[in-house]
Amino acid sequence: MKLIINKYLQGSSNKLEERKLYNWLSEDENNIQIFKEEITYYMLNDSRNEIVDAQEAFEEFKEFKESIKKRENKQVHIFSYKKYYKYAAAVAILVSSIYFINNSIESKDKNTNQVSKNIKPSNNVSNEIILTLNDGSTQLLDKDKEELSYIDSTSEELLAYNEIKTPKGQIFRLVLSDSTVVWLNADTKIKYPKKFVSTLKTRTVILEGEAFFDVAHNKDIPFVVYANGIDIKVLGTKFNVSSYANDQFINTTLVEGSVNVVDTNDTNNSIILEPSFQASYQKTNMVLTSKEVNTLDYTSWIQKIIIFNDTPFESLITKIERTYNVEIINENEQIKNERFTGQFDIENIETIFKALSSNFHFEYEINNNKITIKN
Repeated sequence: MKLIINKYLQGSSNKLEERKLYNWLSEDENNIQIFKEEITYYMLNDSRNEIVDAQEAFEEFKEFKESIKKRENKQVHIFSYKKYYKYAAAVAILVSSIYFINNSIESKDKNTNQVSKNIKPSNNVSNEIILTLNDGSTQLLDKDKEELSYIDSTSEELLAYNEIKTPKGQIFRLVLSDSTVVWLNADTKIKYPKKFVSTLKTRTVILEGEAFFDVAHNKDIPFVVYANGIDIKVLGTKFNVSSYANDQFINTTLVEGSVNVVDTNDTNNSIILEPSFQASYQKTNMVLTSKEVNTLDYTSWIQKIIIFNDTPFESLITKIERTYNVEIINENEQIKNERFTGQFDIENIETIFKALSSNFHFEYEINNNKITIKN
């Protein structure tokens, strides 16, 4: 079966082999796990990086996908890849089909804790989503609740800021009173008004961490995100902001619309972004630059997919720690400067490290939520 899997990932499998692969995946949940591990190994070791349009990749596998739909009579959800690696798009089609066909696999949109299911949270680390009200009191939000909405807020016209803090390993969605939707990534904190006061000139929120904003358009009252030294000013648009306190850069990635990124220390230092561009603000020297990027690399976390593109191993570790709520200790100096390209879906941490250790040739130990990379 491994040979058929490799042929499928390389795009050289025939219809009979694809049907045999599908039947094998449908037989046992363990087969799905084996297949997903093979996907990870393949993506780690494949250096082709041929960029094509996802629709082209989709058409190549359309006949196979249609046969699955006819057989199971179920709708298949395909994650929309605008521009990404050909094999990644192909894999997404089959994996998405398997998720919907196999009833023993829960929807990743319904299980916010799935990424860390094999790791026990440390007793010293809060694993709760904390809501702090404007009076200083705190509430723990229901773990099964994926969204908090203020659209129907009946509060008076008083500017009062609440705060939500997400722990590592969890994503949360916040709907503000103006219908702006904010996805909060792991280990993120946002301050926001329970209700935007109509007499003010801006709709302002304060961010520390990472969030994706889908801003409700209001030409009269701009929306402003303050993020550790920069202001992102918009009227209505979609963009991602990564502003973790320990990171060297604050990155603003624009998906659609237009944003103005302004250095709060020097308002003349600003950049107006176009879609598919990213503004990077270096904290140490306060330099603001921009470049064209694949926005999927910076927004896929909303779908619980992590994409790494020529990422230093140290940065990869930091992102995995936040996403999976683990502590990683790297005792292997040789791999600190290695760079990594690939993606992870909702794999458990054992699968991730099995793949990484195979690619970078290191040994590791997992003890509760602590992972040690050995020399």
